[in-house]
Amino acid sequence: MTIQFSTKNFAQADLNNPKQLKASLATLLAQSSDCLVLAYSKADLDALEASKAKSGLLLELDRLLGGSVTHANLVGDLDAQQASTCVIRAEKSWVASGVKVKRVLLVSLGDIAPASARSLSSYSKIARAALKQLSGGSIQNALWFIPSFALGHRADFIAEEVRLTIQYAGDQAYRFGVRQPAMKFKAKDKPDTFAHLIFAGNDACAKEL
Repeated sequence: MTIQFSTKNFAQADLNNPKQLKASLATLLAQSSDCLVLAYSKADLDALEASKAKSGLLLELDRLLGGSVTHANLVGDLDAQQASTCVIRAEKSWVASGVKVKRVLLVSLGDIAPASARSLSSYSKIARAALKQLSGGSIQNALWFIPSFALGHRADFIAEEVRLTIQYAGDQAYRFGVRQPAMKFKAKDKPDTFAHLIFAGNDACAKEL
């Protein structure tokens, strides 16, 4: 089995701009995809839990998903620890907000304030955790919004993140049943259904994708 990789540009999608956050999330959620992959920080989770917070990635996402993010947090599925993951599956209430994705995979960046947390080694850990959630199930394609994962400030950092993600996804596909015909393996070792990863970006990172 092989995985197909492609890119998609959402020119004005900017999750770091409070004025564009809602519209950007709405655009991403309106895509026909088995799974939208977004990364969040400890600060985003703190904002979700703060009673007086007015804006934040998870807070705005929760509004668009009819409270699904808050519910996930209340039952303990959301965590601030780096590389923790949470899959939120579509509910009927999502339709009212124009949501077409079947799932949202949230991946924690952890506390990104320390410089040590903003490294390619940190990204490697985070990317592997996300890819593990995408494989071995019924997900065939996923939209990976790469700007939300950006931990570094170098111009080529996003390009490196994309390269590493492709490498890890390829390695993972090989482990799930890609063998030479002459090689024997157990019947349960079936090819993964996950076949297409779309790297989504915006104008700010278009050159790196």
